[in-house]
Amino acid sequence: MGARVENKPAFQGASFDKKGFCIVHPTCQLVDPMKDENGKVCYEELKRCCPNCVSEKNKLKKGTSLGGGKVREGRTHGTPAREPSSRQRSASRGRGGRKP
Repeated sequence: MGARVENKPAFQGASFDKKGFCIVHPTCQLVDPMKDENGKVCYEELKRCCPNCVSEKNKLKKGTSLGGGKVREGRTHGTPAREPSSRQRSASRGRGGRKP
């Protein structure tokens, strides 16, 4: 990834700078700054959030092929199954439950 350049937000809590670009990704324009009839700066929303920030956030969530970002115990894809445990069904009770 390229170097991150963080600009100051346009106001407290804003995800964009005074020019309307993402404070983390200065090539992504989120809002269009305009002045109203009184000369006050207003921002017209172009995008609700930066797609680059969303993409980075989603990449962080993908921890395993099982999804969810959590490492789970048990069989994982591409590895051999574990040895059978002592908790097996009795031979008389197969997969279907009762015998007819």
